[in-house]
Amino acid sequence: MKRILVWGAALANYGVLAQWGPWTEDWSGGLSAWHGDTAAFSSGDGLNLNAPGAGTYALWRDGLGARPAVASGRVRLDFNPSSVNFAFVELRDTAAGADAGYRLEFGRTSDQLRLWRIPDGFLLAASPTGLLDRAASVVEWRWDWDSAGAHRLDWRLTDSLGTALDSGSAWGNRDSSVVRLGRFRLGATVTATRARGIRWGSLWFGAAEF
Repeated sequence: MKRILVWGAALANYGVLAQWGPWTEDWSGGLSAWHGDTAAFSSGDGLNLNAPGAGTYALWRDGLGARPAVASGRVRLDFNPSSVNFAFVELRDTAAGADAGYRLEFGRTSDQLRLWRIPDGFLLAASPTGLLDRAASVVEWRWDWDSAGAHRLDWRLTDSLGTALDSGSAWGNRDSSVVRLGRFRLGATVTATRARGIRWGSLWFGAAEF
C-alpha cells in the first residue's frame, strides 16, 4: 500500500531501497548526487547555469516513487523567456522502453508556467498568459500530484530585488498514466546570449513508495 515516506524512513532506506524519500537540495555540497551536464553548471550559493554556448543542458538524479508526489523550488531568469530560452523541470518514468512523465516549463510558451505530459504534450495545468513577460523573474513554484491523479501548480513571482509581483495557483486536469517516477531532471534550453542567465535555488521533493 502506498504511503508517504517519513523523514526517518527515507534517511534509513533511501540507499537500500532506492525509494524517493523526501529530500532537499540546497547546492552547498556540490553536484555529486547529480548526473548529466555537470560541467555546464556551478554550485555553491544556488545552482548557476554556466554553459559554454547555445543548447539544452540538464542535471538529473534517479530514485523510485509514485503518486502522491510534491516538488517545489525556486528559479531566477535574468531575461524574458521564449521558445528558445527557458528553464524546465521533469519527472520521468525510466523503466525500460518507457517514454512517459511530466514536464514543467518556465516561459517557453505564452510566457506561462506550463505543466504537460510527456510524450504527447497534453496540458495539465498552466499559469495565466504573460506571467513571465518581464526582463527578469524569480519564481517560487510548487507542483502537487495527489492520490486521485489531480495536478496543481502554485507560484509566487518577484523581481530580482524581492518585490512581490504576482502569486496564484491552478488546478489542472487529472492524469495518472505515469505509473512510477524514476528520474528528477532539471535544466534549460538557451541561446548563446542567455547561457549564464538562469539560477536555481533550493529544491524539495517527496513521493509515495512505488
